Amino acid sequence: MNIIDEIKCKWMKGLAQDRDNTRKRQVESKAVGDYVRQQMMEHEFMRKQRKLDKEREMEDCRRIREQYDREKRLRKQQEEVKKMDARKAHMEHLSTMNTIRVLESQKQEMEEERRRFFENEREQMITGKKEKKTERRRVAQRYKEMVVGKLATEMQEKASKEEKLNAKILAESTAKCEAKLDCERNENNEKNMAMLTAITKHREYKRREQEMMAKGEEQSARDILNAGKEDDRFHWEMQQLKAEEKEEKRGYMDNTLRIQMAERRVKSRLLQKERMDYDNKYAELIGEEEDQFQHYTTGVISAAKEANRNTLPLLRAANKGRWCGVGPITGGMRTDYLAPSANYDKIPNYVSTTVQDLQKLYGAANDQPAARRLDFIW
Repeated sequence: MNIIDEIKCKWMKGLAQDRDNTRKRQVESKAVGDYVRQQMMEHEFMRKQRKLDKEREMEDCRRIREQYDREKRLRKQQEEVKKMDARKAHMEHLSTMNTIRVLESQKQEMEEERRRFFENEREQMITGKKEKKTERRRVAQRYKEMVVGKLATEMQEKASKEEKLNAKILAESTAKCEAKLDCERNENNEKNMAMLTAITKHREYKRREQEMMAKGEEQSARDILNAGKEDDRFHWEMQQLKAEEKEEKRGYMDNTLRIQMAERRVKSRLLQKERMDYDNKYAELIGEEEDQFQHYTTGVISAAKEANRNTLPLLRAANKGRWCGVGPITGGMRTDYLAPSANYDKIPNYVSTTVQDLQKLYGAANDQPAARRLDFIW
């Protein structure tokens, strides 16, 4: 009974443990599922967010592109407007210039017409004045003749009373005529003075205008002349600077050549001095060697005399000097190399014991005939 209870208890415990494990696995699987669903939801949210961001970026790009196109069109329209404004301003400028030219030509024509009008008026005035003056004279003459004739007739018909009355009437008429003539003369003079004043003012205006134009042209010519003088002065200064630079370069080259020539002269003098020193030293060496040679020959000749031998060849060789050898110059002296069986016209061959002794002292030590010749070998 106890075993069954124990088995049953163990089975119940195992069953409870299995249920707990199953519950744990379910909880874990649920947690894993929740985590996976959460991750999937997050991934989906991120995907949607990226999609929205991409759509937003595309929308921004599209909006920026549209804004760029609008700005480009606006800029193009502004450029077109500027071009049209510039073209319009140019056309207006041309129109204004044409209008100014037309106005200038009209002004010149009006001035020319005014001048002709003044000339015609002046001529007409002068002609009218002459005609009026002639007419007044003719009228006055006729009037005077008529009055005189009438007065003469009345004077013949009437008495002195009538003569006084006629004289008074004549005086009054004459005064009236003269007053009228004076008035007309004054009016004509005023008109002439006004005309002359207008003509004088016009001439003065033209004269001043011409003077101003002449002054402007003179000032322009003076400015051009001053500019030309300034250019000439600048060109002359530049030429002067170039000449100075050339002179400096020439002076530098001359100094360089003088320095080189001085160096060459110094080198030449040094070389000449070295040559002179060498020649002097060479002459001294030659003199010393000559003295040594003469001392040597004196000793040899003295030895030959003591041996009672013929010293004539030795004296002849001594008189020839130290250049009696046939070999190369060594130490300032020419050595003598005598080949065997060679025919040398020098000292004869001595075969005596004295000669052999001398050869042992001063010559070759072998027994060859050429080696036994006595010679001055330095």
